[in-house]
Amino acid sequence: MKIPLYKTLTIAVLLIFTSPVKPGQAAGGYKIKIKVNGIKDTVCYLAGYYGPKQYYKDTARVDANGVFIFEGKDELPGGIYSAILPGNTYFEFIVNEQHFSLETDTSNYIQNMKVKGSLENKLFYDHFRVVAKLQKESEELKVILKNIKDNKDSTALINKKLRSINKEVGDYKLKIIRENPQTILAKIFKSMEDPKIPEAPKDENGNIIDS
Repeated sequence: MKIPLYKTLTIAVLLIFTSPVKPGQAAGGYKIKIKVNGIKDTVCYLAGYYGPKQYYKDTARVDANGVFIFEGKDELPGGIYSAILPGNTYFEFIVNEQHFSLETDTSNYIQNMKVKGSLENKLFYDHFRVVAKLQKESEELKVILKNIKDNKDSTALINKKLRSINKEVGDYKLKIIRENPQTILAKIFKSMEDPKIPEAPKDENGNIIDS
């Protein structure tokens, strides 16, 4: 199975989140309607994660229009799930809201994803698209950097642009954390942050007293 770009987010989720019913959301059960253009008349599976392990949670029949529905009477624990498609391909999404719909196609699950009824997944896929764009810019700059490594001025300029791209990615994640702290995606990003190490305590003369 090919591991997609967004698999790194899944690895970060080692705990299953439990999410309450949101205001205006139907109480009880889950219903996730998905349409994938490019498949029909087959079976797809809903898979969840428990730590690094994946387990099947539900099965759905795909109709002639590529539509299938995962549905159950009990709410799903919040976290990242996969829709496993024919050919052992899959795409991931977040379950926090219990009732929402997704639409995409097999040519590019991320770029063509449309989300209805789920702030979590709108943020999730907007993030993928932003990061993919910046990664492409970064890779192009790295190719240029490799070819001009003897030009110090140009190398310094390219490195500055690469640092700027890295900062843009970090700022984008911080914006999600700041503006949507209640989301699972914000919790994932916070869990991936490097710990901030405080300065060592010093005495009145400025000498470190505890390293």
